[in-house]
Amino acid sequence: MFSKPIQSAQFYYIDAFILLSSGPEFQLLKYHIDSCKDEMKRYKQKSKSKLICRLSTTGAVDMTSLSAVNDFYSHIVLAAGRNRTVEVFDLNAGCSAAVIAEAHSRPVHQICQNKGSSFATQQPQAYNLFLTTAIGDGMRLWDLRTLRCERHFEGHPSRGYPCGIAFSPCGRFAACGAEDRHAYVYEMGSSTFSHRLAGHTDTVTGVAFNPSTPQLATATLDGKLQLFLAE
Repeated sequence: MFSKPIQSAQFYYIDAFILLSSGPEFQLLKYHIDSCKDEMKRYKQKSKSKLICRLSTTGAVDMTSLSAVNDFYSHIVLAAGRNRTVEVFDLNAGCSAAVIAEAHSRPVHQICQNKGSSFATQQPQAYNLFLTTAIGDGMRLWDLRTLRCERHFEGHPSRGYPCGIAFSPCGRFAACGAEDRHAYVYEMGSSTFSHRLAGHTDTVTGVAFNPSTPQLATATLDGKLQLFLAE
């Protein structure tokens, strides 16, 4: 179905669609999953998808990251390109709404939107915030309303490997991995880290907050998982 590898894929609009990127474009697919349990007929593929729309980046630049909120209805899709841009798409209008040029000194490898949690409450304007990160250029906080960088988080070494980032469910903290075998937690109001979590045996490549309890899970390059509790 695709001429280039699929870079990102996720559910979208509370699981109503699949959103994925391939090359310079992303596609919105309506899907049906065949849940037949008949062992005699499982070789018959009845799952299917239908293309709803496809949009390309300005200048047809290959995408490096794609992000959209699935936990609530949102018409905003964010995409990062190899030319170091971050582009905002409006699916209600079916077009590109804005382009942030030179968002980082290198291409963005992850975009993380503040999607909150059903177990925590935030001010409505907080959902306009999103994070981006690039190798060797730290983590940046952006506001969709102004398209400006509100804060630059530095102090975690990431010079050669794409380390993951995450928003806390309460919206007060951001976490990221690092190459020095630590995970870092930042408060949104400060550019310096508040916690440096040790005990890892390799580069921390992924971080994720528990949506209901104050816990942070980390994953390392050597395939190990750890869970940290807030004190």
